[in-house]
Formats: sequence, C-alpha cells, structure tokens
Amino acid sequence: MSYRNVFPGGQICSWEEIGNFRPSQYLIMHALVYRTDILKKSGVTLPEHTFYVDNIFAYYPLPYVETLYYMDRNLYQYYLGREEQSVNEKVLISRIEQQIKVTKIVADCVDLKEVKRKSPKLANYMCRNVSIMMAISSIHLLLSGEERAKSRHREIWADMKRDNPGLYYRLRYTKLSGLTNLPGKLGKKATVDGYRIAKRIYKFQ
Repeated sequence: MSYRNVFPGGQICSWEEIGNFRPSQYLIMHALVYRTDILKKSGVTLPEHTFYVDNIFAYYPLPYVETLYYMDRNLYQYYLGREEQSVNEKVLISRIEQQIKVTKIVADCVDLKEVKRKSPKLANYMCRNVSIMMAISSIHLLLSGEERAKSRHREIWADMKRDNPGLYYRLRYTKLSGLTNLPGKLGKKATVDGYRIAKRIYKFQ
C-alpha cells in the first residue's frame, strides 16, 4: 500500500502536515515501524489466541506519535488470495467474533476528543480507521446470511451507541460504516450488493 499522496517523502513531518487518505488507504501494521519507546509509552498489549490483533498494534500507539518519516519502500511482501488466509471472506466470517472483539478494543482504547485537541487530522484519521473496522464487522455478519448474525449486527451497533454515543453518531451518519447499517431488509441487501460491486471494482480481499 502506497502513501505517496499522504506523507511528504524523505522528510520528517507532523500529523498536521499530512495529506488526505483515499478510501482504500489506511495504516496497516505491515507498513509501520514504531520506535520502541513509543510502544512502551503507549502500553499497547495484544490479546492472546486472537486473530486480527495487527489492527490494535497499528492503531493504539498513534496518539503518542508526534513526528513521522515516510520511506517509499516495499517494507513487507504479502501475498493475497490464499484460501486459508485470515482475511479470506469465508475465513473471516467463521472468525467474525474475533474481528468484533478487536474492533471493540480499538474503538474503546483512545479518547478521540482528547486526541482532537492536540491533532485534528490524527483524530479524523483514527475515527475513519474505526469506521473501516466497523464496516468490515458489519459486512461479514451480513454476508453470513444467518439470522443470529443479523441479530449480532444490530447488537454491535447498539453496544457502541450505549458505550460511546459520540463515536456512534459519527460512524453511523458521517462515515463509511454508516452505509453498512442501513435499516430494513432492503437496506441490508443494498449493503451486501454494494460490497460485492466494490469488491469487483477495487479487487480487495
């Protein structure tokens, strides 16, 4: 994943100097190198025996980062498309509770209002990141087609509304994730159909 449009190459910058992320771009563990002292200061820990914890590693320390340096290099080679891969659609559906668990940890680990006071651009990115994760959880619950999964879909949004109403309303009405929580059967069908079309266009896994 390239970030040439986001970060100035070959120079140190702050969050307020970065550009805008495209819909398909977000900071993944495979593209990040944190200084050890930043990781220790953040206190990030990863739950054991859980998939998708790379999202926690990539997200949790961000508020402790004040300066960034972008190197336009292929830091990590990752082959997409294997049937047993953790991000394969069928595999992700079978492990959806782990994805939901990680999404909740990410959503709850940082006070975005506090982050916004120091860095509005970082807070906006972090909110967008949670939106992407909520969208992934929502979509794959709906893709399973099971009644229990549809009920679970309603539950995860209700839980966020109860625990973090400010974030809920942003994700529900101003971010990508809101399109994965459309009301009624037609809304859910539109969400799944839209996902299928986007997958064909953007070729994402």
